Amino acid sequence: ETFQRTSLGTPLCAHHARAGASHASARFDTLDFRDAENEATALRIYTLPLSYAPQFALQVGVSLQETREIQADMLKILGLLLAMTAIFAPLSGWFLANRALLPIRATARTAADINETDLTRRLDSTTAEVELEQLTHTFNAMLDRIERAFQRQRQFTADAAHELRTPLSIMQTGLDVTLSQQRSANEYCAALTAVQEEVGRLSQLTNTLLMLARADSHELPLAHDTVNIAALLNAVADQFGSSAEDKHITLERQIATNILVQGDEDRLIQVVLNLLDNALKYTPMGGMVRVIAEPNQGWVEV
Repeated sequence: ETFQRTSLGTPLCAHHARAGASHASARFDTLDFRDAENEATALRIYTLPLSYAPQFALQVGVSLQETREIQADMLKILGLLLAMTAIFAPLSGWFLANRALLPIRATARTAADINETDLTRRLDSTTAEVELEQLTHTFNAMLDRIERAFQRQRQFTADAAHELRTPLSIMQTGLDVTLSQQRSANEYCAALTAVQEEVGRLSQLTNTLLMLARADSHELPLAHDTVNIAALLNAVADQFGSSAEDKHITLERQIATNILVQGDEDRLIQVVLNLLDNALKYTPMGGMVRVIAEPNQGWVEV
């Protein structure tokens, strides 16, 4: 048979062919031809020159039809896989992203339900993913701080209302009694004096509440003066001497001498006054209250 060579111009016999100088070494060639049914096909030909007959060469060929059909099938499969990947990759990405966002959505819903009327709820960290566990703990710690702040605010409001109610009730009662009938000038003067005392008490109480509010918001100005805390404690304790005697409470002092600190003297006096007042108020009769002050590694313990 005669084949149409693609790379060489000379025809080759199916069994052997004459070879020139260019055929001195073995080589592979691809030959295209048409069969008896005039269908295009290809052969892969191996040409081996014969050493005992240099003018001849041995050729062995195999059809590439099956290989090319396999290649065509592989291209179809690859195209189908590429199309499926293009379709399913976004869907799988959406599914995985939606699944990953489920705990975040649950956390967001729980956080949205928490308000100032119910600060006891917390985010569930047991079902959270590892990546969200630390965020959940941090958010719950923030809620704990907010809840404590709201509790302090409610307590402050309740205490303020309680403290303000007493002088207001006294003034209201005194005015009602005074105005219930005609009074003398001295009686009116006494009533106004009592109201004046309660107004002074209200003014002092209002200033104290304002100071506490500023302290909570870290806006309270504090002096940093040198204060003899020993002298301050002794002076305040002297003011409660008679109150302690009335309740048969022993007021004992263990105060080191000449202890100097840096602080605001007025605020320190206010702190010590409150502490001693509460101590004497809640200590049973015949009990003991000790005031102790001593230096400790650059600080003073009271």
